[in-house]
Amino acid sequence: MDRGASASDVRPLPPPRQIGPFQLLKRLGTDPQSQVFLALRPGLEREFAIKLLPRGLSPRAVERARREEPPVGA
Repeated sequence: MDRGASASDVRPLPPPRQIGPFQLLKRLGTDPQSQVFLALRPGLEREFAIKLLPRGLSPRAVERARREEPPVGA
């Protein structure tokens, strides 16, 4: 059984405006264990989808999120 944050523990938070070099433009979706945002990387002028996971997820849940979609672009 997974330990860590559960669906009832995860509440959408107001998004930060920037994560590293990425400017978050808008929330694309939310599921029980993540939020997905449309982001722009200035300089590259490319849009990316960035998935944010809450703190406290079990290692198993983090690994499952990594397998959902392979990263594209950098």
